[in-house]
Amino acid sequence: MRILITASGGGHTGYAVAIAQRLKNKAELIFAVPEGDEWSASKVRKYGEVIHIRKARGPKDPLWRSIPGLAKAFLQSIRRIGQVDVVIATGSNHCVPPSIVGKLKGAKLIAIESSVRFTKASLSIKALTP
Repeated sequence: MRILITASGGGHTGYAVAIAQRLKNKAELIFAVPEGDEWSASKVRKYGEVIHIRKARGPKDPLWRSIPGLAKAFLQSIRRIGQVDVVIATGSNHCVPPSIVGKLKGAKLIAIESSVRFTKASLSIKALTP
Protein backbone atom coordinates (compact mmCIF):
# COMPACT_ATOMS: atom_id res chain seq x y z
CA MET A 1 0.00 0.00 0.00
CA ARG A 2 1.28 3.47 -0.93
CA ILE A 3 0.23 6.38 1.27
CA LEU A 4 0.81 10.07 0.54
CA ILE A 5 0.91 12.24 3.66
CA THR A 6 1.06 16.03 3.52
CA ALA A 7 3.58 17.57 5.92
CA SER A 8 2.76 21.24 5.52
CA GLY A 9 4.96 22.72 8.24
CA GLY A 10 4.66 23.36 11.97
CA GLY A 11 1.91 21.37 13.68
CA HIS A 12 0.80 19.88 10.38
CA THR A 13 4.20 18.20 10.12
CA GLY A 14 3.76 17.01 13.70
CA TYR A 15 0.61 15.16 12.66
CA ALA A 16 2.46 13.70 9.67
CA VAL A 17 5.27 12.41 11.90
CA ALA A 18 2.81 10.85 14.35
CA ILE A 19 1.02 9.06 11.50
CA ALA A 20 4.34 7.96 9.98
CA GLN A 21 5.52 6.50 13.29
CA ARG A 22 2.38 4.40 13.43
CA LEU A 23 2.57 3.27 9.79
CA LYS A 24 6.34 2.70 9.62
CA ASN A 25 7.09 -0.66 7.95
CA LYS A 26 3.35 -1.21 7.26
CA ALA A 27 3.07 0.85 4.07
CA GLU A 28 5.19 2.76 1.58
CA LEU A 29 5.04 6.38 2.72
CA ILE A 30 5.47 9.44 0.51
CA PHE A 31 5.42 12.95 1.98
CA ALA A 32 4.38 16.14 0.20
CA VAL A 33 6.37 18.97 1.79
CA PRO A 34 6.30 22.67 0.85
CA GLU A 35 9.14 23.89 -1.35
CA GLY A 36 11.92 25.32 0.82
CA ASP A 37 10.65 23.73 4.04
CA GLU A 38 13.74 21.74 4.93
CA TRP A 39 12.69 21.48 8.58
CA SER A 40 9.58 19.46 7.66
CA ALA A 41 11.55 17.41 5.12
CA SER A 42 14.13 16.54 7.78
CA LYS A 43 11.40 15.34 10.17
CA VAL A 44 9.72 12.95 7.72
CA ARG A 45 12.61 11.83 5.49
CA LYS A 46 13.49 8.84 7.69
CA TYR A 47 9.98 7.42 7.17
CA GLY A 48 9.77 7.65 3.38
CA GLU A 49 10.19 9.57 0.14
CA VAL A 50 9.86 13.37 0.16
CA ILE A 51 8.43 15.35 -2.74
CA HIS A 52 8.29 19.13 -2.76
CA ILE A 53 5.11 20.96 -3.77
CA ARG A 54 4.65 24.72 -3.74
CA LYS A 55 2.61 26.21 -0.89
CA ALA A 56 0.09 28.54 -2.54
CA ARG A 57 -0.07 31.16 0.20
CA GLY A 58 1.24 32.09 3.62
CA PRO A 59 -1.02 32.14 6.67
CA LYS A 60 -1.69 35.90 6.48
CA ASP A 61 -1.80 36.30 2.70
CA PRO A 62 -5.18 37.26 1.20
CA LEU A 63 -7.00 34.45 -0.57
CA TRP A 64 -6.83 36.12 -4.00
CA ARG A 65 -3.01 36.05 -3.90
CA SER A 66 -3.07 32.24 -3.81
CA ILE A 67 -4.46 31.80 -7.35
CA PRO A 68 -1.10 31.68 -9.23
CA GLY A 69 0.43 29.54 -6.49
CA LEU A 70 -2.48 27.11 -6.57
CA ALA A 71 -2.13 26.69 -10.32
CA LYS A 72 1.58 25.91 -9.98
CA ALA A 73 0.94 23.58 -7.02
CA PHE A 74 -1.64 21.63 -9.04
CA LEU A 75 0.75 21.26 -11.98
CA GLN A 76 3.54 20.10 -9.66
CA SER A 77 1.18 17.66 -7.96
CA ILE A 78 0.09 16.18 -11.29
CA ARG A 79 3.72 15.69 -12.32
CA ARG A 80 5.19 14.52 -9.01
CA ILE A 81 2.51 12.37 -7.41
CA GLY A 82 2.38 8.85 -8.73
CA GLN A 83 -0.27 6.27 -8.04
CA VAL A 84 -1.15 6.13 -4.33
CA ASP A 85 -3.82 4.20 -2.46
CA VAL A 86 -4.51 6.75 0.28
CA VAL A 87 -3.87 10.47 0.76
CA ILE A 88 -3.77 11.80 4.31
CA ALA A 89 -4.22 15.58 4.37
CA THR A 90 -3.00 17.16 7.59
CA GLY A 91 -4.47 20.61 6.92
CA SER A 92 -3.06 23.89 5.55
CA ASN A 93 -3.67 25.21 2.05
CA HIS A 94 -0.60 23.24 0.97
CA CYS A 95 -2.50 19.95 1.30
CA VAL A 96 -5.31 20.86 -1.11
CA PRO A 97 -3.62 20.35 -4.53
CA PRO A 98 -1.85 17.05 -3.68
CA SER A 99 -5.02 15.73 -2.03
CA ILE A 100 -7.27 16.54 -4.98
CA VAL A 101 -4.77 15.13 -7.47
CA GLY A 102 -4.44 11.93 -5.42
CA LYS A 103 -8.23 11.63 -5.22
CA LEU A 104 -8.57 12.14 -8.99
CA LYS A 105 -6.02 9.34 -9.47
CA GLY A 106 -8.24 7.00 -7.44
CA ALA A 107 -6.85 7.33 -3.92
CA LYS A 108 -9.00 7.38 -0.80
CA LEU A 109 -8.78 10.71 1.02
CA ILE A 110 -8.50 11.18 4.77
CA ALA A 111 -8.56 14.82 5.93
CA ILE A 112 -7.41 15.66 9.45
CA GLU A 113 -8.37 18.96 11.01
CA SER A 114 -6.13 20.62 13.57
CA SER A 115 -7.18 20.06 17.18
CA VAL A 116 -7.14 23.83 17.75
CA ARG A 117 -9.97 24.19 15.19
CA PHE A 118 -12.77 23.00 17.44
CA THR A 119 -15.38 25.62 16.54
CA LYS A 120 -15.28 25.47 12.74
CA ALA A 121 -13.29 23.77 10.00
CA SER A 122 -10.50 25.52 8.12
CA LEU A 123 -10.95 26.50 4.46
CA SER A 124 -8.58 23.70 3.41
CA ILE A 125 -10.57 20.99 5.16
CA LYS A 126 -13.86 22.46 3.89
CA ALA A 127 -12.47 22.26 0.35
CA LEU A 128 -11.56 18.59 0.78
CA THR A 129 -14.64 17.25 2.57
CA PRO A 130 -18.31 17.25 1.65
